[in-house]
Amino acid sequence: MKRLFGLIGLTYLSVLAVVFYLSDVLTVILAFALLILLTVFVSFKKFRSKAFLSVMALTALLACIVNIGYTELVYNKTVDTYDGASGEIVATLKEEPYKQYSSYVYRFNCESLDGEKCDFDFMVYHHDLFDIEPFDKVSLDASFMKSGSKGNISKGYFLTADFSYEYPEFERIVPDRKPLYYHAIKLRQSIRETLRTHLDSDAFSLCSAILIGDKFALSNDAYQEFREAGVSHLIVVSGMHFSALTCLFLLLARKYSSYRYIFLAFAVVFVFVYMAVTGFSPSVLRSAIMMILCIIGLSIVRDAYSLNSLSFAALCVVLFDPYIAGDVGLILSFATTFAIIKLAPFLYDKFSIRIKLLSEDLPKERNFKNFCLKWFVRFLKFVVSLFCVNLSAYLISFPLSIIMFGSTSTVSVFSTFVLSLPVQLLLYLAVVVAAVGAVPFLSFIVPVFAFCAQLLSDFVLKTVSFFAELPFSYLYVTSDFMYLWVVFAVILFVWLCCAFSKRRLAIYALILAVTLTVGIVSSVVISKDISKLHIYDVEDDVAVMYECGETQAVLSFDCSNANMRDALDEMQHDVSDIDFAASVGNSANCAKSITSLSKVFAIEDVLLYDTKRTVTLSDNTENVIKPDGDYVYTLPDKENVTFCFIDDKYITYFEHNGKTLLILPDGVDVMSIPAHYRKAHTIVLSSCPENYNYLQCDTLVLSTDEDIAFYLMKQMYTVSRRVLLTSQGKITLIEEV
Repeated sequence: MKRLFGLIGLTYLSVLAVVFYLSDVLTVILAFALLILLTVFVSFKKFRSKAFLSVMALTALLACIVNIGYTELVYNKTVDTYDGASGEIVATLKEEPYKQYSSYVYRFNCESLDGEKCDFDFMVYHHDLFDIEPFDKVSLDASFMKSGSKGNISKGYFLTADFSYEYPEFERIVPDRKPLYYHAIKLRQSIRETLRTHLDSDAFSLCSAILIGDKFALSNDAYQEFREAGVSHLIVVSGMHFSALTCLFLLLARKYSSYRYIFLAFAVVFVFVYMAVTGFSPSVLRSAIMMILCIIGLSIVRDAYSLNSLSFAALCVVLFDPYIAGDVGLILSFATTFAIIKLAPFLYDKFSIRIKLLSEDLPKERNFKNFCLKWFVRFLKFVVSLFCVNLSAYLISFPLSIIMFGSTSTVSVFSTFVLSLPVQLLLYLAVVVAAVGAVPFLSFIVPVFAFCAQLLSDFVLKTVSFFAELPFSYLYVTSDFMYLWVVFAVILFVWLCCAFSKRRLAIYALILAVTLTVGIVSSVVISKDISKLHIYDVEDDVAVMYECGETQAVLSFDCSNANMRDALDEMQHDVSDIDFAASVGNSANCAKSITSLSKVFAIEDVLLYDTKRTVTLSDNTENVIKPDGDYVYTLPDKENVTFCFIDDKYITYFEHNGKTLLILPDGVDVMSIPAHYRKAHTIVLSSCPENYNYLQCDTLVLSTDEDIAFYLMKQMYTVSRRVLLTSQGKITLIEEV
């Protein structure tokens, strides 16, 4: 019965997560299939003895019905009513804003639209930071549109609001009383400012991410390195963070048994407060519920059954909002926790059998040799246990990350194994710095802990960078075969459930492992031509390189002497040889840049436009092309780069797999550009061109000085809602040419 309850909660959550990403039609089809399956399980005597099959089918059917009902009664009703609506709204800011790329993200609850009461949540993306605080009300004009982000929908934000790209005029209304959660937000801000005061920028951003889940404090480059090293979960508040911080209360409760209930009560209060400070994210809710159940179990001197605790947490999280099951963080959190509960002990037992020292009884005689042997065995058990936990979590997160992100880290097991303890220690140091630093008369102690935190932060960041830069540490894999693999896995799982045995379990695991390995290898081979577009930080100039399989091409390289060396260093990190390089600017910098580029790389073809200077390239360059008008160059992968001569300047237009890139030089009037060039998936420019409002793109990249970057961004906000700035570091776009 204990296992059956655990099966119910996890089945319910899993089916909700699957149908969230299915269309309404497929969800209805799945519900009918489950109804037929349930009828079969109930009708035939062969299946009646296996009651868990009927329970699973019934639970899955219920999840489908709940999803269909929520979609019709909540999601469709909200979207149909307010998609395209506009007018004067009164809305309450639910959370403090955070910065994503170059925009601030605001989460509001709309209370009225043109005087009519309403109640729905929406998001706003804007380049300015508004002068409002959480739970302040604002009154302003806005228009709503349906959200296209599955991530936002899973969090209950079905709509986004469109304001003026200029700073909007609004009336701020400060309520007389604010809810308790407001004080948790203020505590979060206080912790952030204390860390900022006592730590340098790198240590502050890392400690802030680890302690309060403020991962957006990290730079884009640092966050990308954490992802490529497979340790991004270490900077997301989860079970590891909760258990590390709650462990103190539990140890005190066990040591001072006469004050047991006091310490346990404080532990429960701490869990609730920490949950509020970190923002009630889905993964935090899962960790907090399981921790509270563990504390309750200790208070009544009973061990909590882990699978039941996980199941209960699943039911609590999705009870009022089934769409939250589609949150990627929640899916990975529950999946990895399930793997740790069920698979890690099995792996540990296998390792214990292989490592005889772990299973042997230690001598009871007290002497120095036995003392050292005892602690060595304890350390070895801890190392093996930690490795088994990381391996079990990786085995389930590996296919999930490919399905959801189309990519995965191949070094996650080892990087997590190396960094788990340093991150936990850094978490403790961040707590001490934040707690002691907030007390004025104890501030003289803080520098000691801050110094240790900074040293440890440097170690963590350098280690992450080391793992991220290893060859093949991060793979981009097409997810087509993964869907086939999942279907195959489900079929095998049903076969396993029909006649469960340890032998069949081993065969099941072996078949899945073999098919997954073959699929990964074949997919990597097939998808080795994934395209990358690198846009480098060269201040007021433009440097763009295209990379796809064996093809490397510099589409623009125009930068001053001050920025040229840094750009070349970054290019050397990305590629070794270059098939094609273009220098089509009119400045002296352009000629110098292409000359320096030819000295560093072996370049097959150079397209050079410079009517005023004689440029001598190095012997590494095979062919020099000097066009006198429009020119089309075909890359080795058969993609075309078009250079269009307009107003004594060249614009660069690149097409790849149906996607397009436009690079505009300074001083070009957009109206003079042919109409079919004005719309592209990605546009790169270094200044605001005349008649810029005729441009249209999905991603706009501004390669300009930091002092004017945000001013330009405000001007260009009508061109694209996603504006990226090279002044914040090199930008790499994957398959977004």
